Amino acid sequence: MTDKKKIEALISDDDFTTLLSDLHRFCPFEALGAVNVELRHSNYLAYLMNPNRPHGYGDQILRSILQSILSNIDDVNGISALDVHLMDLNAVDIRREWRNIDILVVEPKDKTIFCFELKVGSKQGENQLSRYKKIVEDEWRGWTHVFIFLRPTNEEPNTDGWLPVGFDQLIDGLESVPKPIGNEDQSQLMFNSYTKMLRRNFEMDEKLVVIAGSLWKKHEEALKFLSDNQPDELSDLFKLIIDKETDFAQKVSVLGDVNVTLIPDRNSGTKYVRFAIKELEDLEGASSGCKWTDSGRILLLELQRRKRSSAYYIRIVLVLGRGDLRDVRAKWFDAMKPYMTRKNAKISPEYTTMLSENLLSISFEDDSSKEENYEKIEKCLHLFLKESNLTKMVQSLREKIDISD
Repeated sequence: MTDKKKIEALISDDDFTTLLSDLHRFCPFEALGAVNVELRHSNYLAYLMNPNRPHGYGDQILRSILQSILSNIDDVNGISALDVHLMDLNAVDIRREWRNIDILVVEPKDKTIFCFELKVGSKQGENQLSRYKKIVEDEWRGWTHVFIFLRPTNEEPNTDGWLPVGFDQLIDGLESVPKPIGNEDQSQLMFNSYTKMLRRNFEMDEKLVVIAGSLWKKHEEALKFLSDNQPDELSDLFKLIIDKETDFAQKVSVLGDVNVTLIPDRNSGTKYVRFAIKELEDLEGASSGCKWTDSGRILLLELQRRKRSSAYYIRIVLVLGRGDLRDVRAKWFDAMKPYMTRKNAKISPEYTTMLSENLLSISFEDDSSKEENYEKIEKCLHLFLKESNLTKMVQSLREKIDISD
């Protein structure tokens, strides 16, 4: 079958039509360029959390968000998901930017404060969290305080007493909100649009992942052809990394208590650059991958290119791929799971993302040369390997997976 016929078969597939209809939905937040604007997220979340605002959900959104955040832990300062379920949240006071704090939820009946600091596209300032914590504790002495550091990355709060919460828990909370009875009005359409935007931009939509997997099974050659030939400004930069991949891998590798030494994988392209981890090569099941890469590796670190509006991003993703040995693959997942951002994550039969983070954004409108951007990627990836949970995952795998014969 020719490449043309393969592409024609792809676009006539019902799964392909479903995928297009789900992805090509109008979203006011994306249309306004608000996806990565922290202020817009804080404003809208504060609106949704306020049971007295005319969104039609009462206190259900606030309750669902708090329960989702607290669902994976016993309690925070004596407050559990069950306590939130029993609270009367209709009388809460929602404060936006009070003393520069993003969102403050004041629950007077149970004398409880939920303090939210949100970070999207920015990092916490020096002493910022400790300053906010002291302000709240001084203002509401004798109350119970829950400090929530909400972000889409795996950045850890630099002050004790703050609970790190990923966008996955926020999305789970929003998606668990009961739908109001009756026709969907404008505010509910906006709420659903916002939730889907978060899922689309910050977390995988499991339904679309299943559809994508089905399409790859049926049209792998057509999709690979399209993927390998997708042009954009990052293509030349990725080609440069591939041309220098051995030298690149040596420079970004980390030597320390736990070494993370990258080695090039044979399956890279203009959309992604893949690396294996040398310290894992001799483990049982390391080469049990199938129908993924020619190298047969089960675990790979990928540099992926992304584009949102006019901004280009490079995302780093640790992927547990397809494998013939189901039990061995499950052991690899279990060894790494304690260090995943999503504590309730489950292994997928196809591909499972173990770790992911936006590495850096790249603008092609400034005067930076291709070589300068190449060096930026080197520095950011080296820092990621050094500071992320990847080293802990490598150490756990070395401890829990047998050496292959």
